[in-house]
Amino acid sequence: MNGVDTASDRTCTTNAISTPAMYTYTNHRTRRSRGALRSRGGVHTSSVPSNQPSHADLVGDLSEELDSITIPTSDREVDGEIELTGFRTLVSFNWLHHAEKRTILIPGEPPTWCPPSAGFTVPPDSTPEYVERNHAQSVVWGTETILQCVKLLEPEFDLSSVDVVTSRHNLRKLLRFVMASAMEDYFRIDAEVVGETLILMRWQPAEIPITSVQFRGYGANFKRECTKLVRPDAPNNYRTVTYELGGLKFIVGSHVDGQLQVTSMEKMLSESANPEIASPKTTDPEHLFEVFTALPGSAPDTIMAFKDSTLHYAESGTLCPDSATMELHTRSGVRSFEYFDAYSQLFLSQTQYLVVGRHNRGKFTMPAEIRSLDDPFFDEQKPRLQAALKKLVAVLKEMKRIARDKGKGRPVAFVFEGSTLDVMSFNRRPLPDHIIKLFDKPIKA
Repeated sequence: MNGVDTASDRTCTTNAISTPAMYTYTNHRTRRSRGALRSRGGVHTSSVPSNQPSHADLVGDLSEELDSITIPTSDREVDGEIELTGFRTLVSFNWLHHAEKRTILIPGEPPTWCPPSAGFTVPPDSTPEYVERNHAQSVVWGTETILQCVKLLEPEFDLSSVDVVTSRHNLRKLLRFVMASAMEDYFRIDAEVVGETLILMRWQPAEIPITSVQFRGYGANFKRECTKLVRPDAPNNYRTVTYELGGLKFIVGSHVDGQLQVTSMEKMLSESANPEIASPKTTDPEHLFEVFTALPGSAPDTIMAFKDSTLHYAESGTLCPDSATMELHTRSGVRSFEYFDAYSQLFLSQTQYLVVGRHNRGKFTMPAEIRSLDDPFFDEQKPRLQAALKKLVAVLKEMKRIARDKGKGRPVAFVFEGSTLDVMSFNRRPLPDHIIKLFDKPIKA
């Protein structure tokens, strides 16, 4: 690309704390902000940024307003820190492109970090991409992929013991809400309660790809230049983790941009810790790349169906060790980088490395900035994140209470348009029975 070697040509080297009852919620019916950015009649009093969903998109299929949530406020300091405990990776997978059936590869594998040693130039991103791959693959319930994988690989895992099932994307939206740091960032999160578990589903207005006329920066082309795909027909890797935070047990899914090259021993340790998802294929990325980019005639994937589902899977890849996971960002050299946002993103999925590629109109300088999650550089961000996490946990507990008590077994939507987080009902059918059954307690032998 642009006279430099590409990644495909290079050889890659080397106790939960309960939230005190210090948060109060004010119903906006009695305390409506005069600066509210929309009316229920559908007329905006302030224009919505062009990259934001419209009011009609957000609430068009919704009906009754059930309640609302304001940003939590505190009247005293909380003793001690809120801690993340019990972390572990449950599963990872890649979507298989152009398959006849909707198919994921388990455990799949993220691209390998393999940057050029010298600077390089890339054009602006232009390839149409779907914002949410789970949505773009036409799976009716985006969360189903996560739940099916967990139960397939860990049938003894008790999903009913989980308080919140969500994507990292939803948590980041809610984190910005409690911090009042992006009041123009309108969003909607669909939700349903199964037993005592709050399931948060990422919402998009439609399966509309990003068009080539929209400037989307240089992130996709930076990733393409600096990473090497293990399987070109399955480029996107998703990782599902579990942990406890503030008295809540989470299952969180997120996209993995890349992985550091790790030794064969680390790969073997990763496989031995997760024997169900270890692939019988070689763990050498070079060999895998050659195999899956070969001419037709290679052994096809053995595709199997999840029980009672239209979703299918095949075993392929090697589980990426937690210590090798990477999040890639790009930033123009004339703009400052928001380290707090990036650090909170790493924290919510426990991704190990942040990579920041800096450029001037697509001309990147190398090497890229790489920082680990435990880098002392992030120490100054921790107090701010502590305060935000306490509010986030409080809001999630309130969301669960309202969805359970006022949803009455029906789905609800949490809608933010610049003021409060409004809770609304709508007539979408509940989650299908085959997903609900995944929450049955495991039968012990």
